[in-house]
Amino acid sequence: MKGALGVQYRKMQSRYARLQKKYRQLQENYEAISKDPELMRKEVKQFFQKRISTFVPLPIAIAGMLYYKSIAIPMLGALAFVADVTWEYYTTMWGLWKYRKSRLWMIFGRIPIDVPVAYFFLGAAVATYILFRMNYPGAW
Repeated sequence: MKGALGVQYRKMQSRYARLQKKYRQLQENYEAISKDPELMRKEVKQFFQKRISTFVPLPIAIAGMLYYKSIAIPMLGALAFVADVTWEYYTTMWGLWKYRKSRLWMIFGRIPIDVPVAYFFLGAAVATYILFRMNYPGAW
């Protein structure tokens, strides 16, 4: 095949080969995990650790903002947001890694919005913890 159709055909073949390789790897991992219960526990633990690290700062940050009503909490969250966007922008620009398209929205066409938002809430949770440890008087 020649021309644009040939290029698309080769791209599809290449993608199909990559998907077949990924499928074989997943199948081998599944077989290994199903034979070894300790490995299964380890995989489940890693899965939940990844999910928990994303969602734990959210209620802490919101509770801190409602209880302390201090400008420091969203300011530290905004600082973390800006630092993450800057870091992610330059590292994706330099080609150190790239993201797949986000279902929600991409910042600068490179960064999925959920990554910096998670860092915002992480920064806000850190500020809440600092205020808590300083015995900062709450607004209530």
